[in-house]
Amino acid sequence: MSSCTGNDTPASGNTSDDAIHNKIDSKYAPMERNHPEKLLHVYGKKSPSFSLALDLIVASTSPTCQVVESSLVGAHDQSFGAVITVQQTETTYDATVPVDKFEPGTCGWFPNSLNFVISKGVSKTPNNALVWISTEENRNPSFAQNGWTSMPPFDETCDQALHCSQPRGQYYLSSDAKELNVNFVEGK
Repeated sequence: MSSCTGNDTPASGNTSDDAIHNKIDSKYAPMERNHPEKLLHVYGKKSPSFSLALDLIVASTSPTCQVVESSLVGAHDQSFGAVITVQQTETTYDATVPVDKFEPGTCGWFPNSLNFVISKGVSKTPNNALVWISTEENRNPSFAQNGWTSMPPFDETCDQALHCSQPRGQYYLSSDAKELNVNFVEGK
C-alpha cells in the first residue's frame, strides 16, 4: 500500500502514505499495523488500452477525526484513500490489498471500500467504489447480507468514453475475504 511506481497511477492522487499524515491532525492520524493479517488478492484481466489504479478507502465515524479535503472551502471528510500498488502487464493486473493496514486507534479507522480509476490515454474515470468492505464498524443492519467472503469473478465494463457499468460498487465484500477476481473490459 505504498506509493505506486512505474506505470502505476494512484487512484486518489496521493503519492505516498505520508500524504495521509499531512491531511490529518497527527493526534488522530491512523497508525499502520506492523504486520497486516487480512490480505485481499485482487486480480484479473484488463483491456490492453487501460491502466488501472486502486485505493483502499479508510473511514472513521468519529466527527473529531476529519480529513481536510480543501482548506480553501473548509471541506472535510471522514475518510481517505490509501494507494495500493498494482502490478500490470498489457492484459492483466495483480494487487495485494492489506485490508487491515491501519490500527483503529482513537478514531476507529476501518476499511470502507476498494476504489478504482481506469485511465486510457489522457482520459480517466472518477474514483469509483469497486466493492464495499463490510466490517464490524460499518455493518448496516438493514443489509440482508453483510459481505461475502468469496464471490464469483465479474466484469466491470467501461465504454470508450470511460463510463463504467454496474455492478460498480454494488457488492459487499467481507473484510475476511481472501480474493477478488474482476476483469476490466472495454465495451462499445
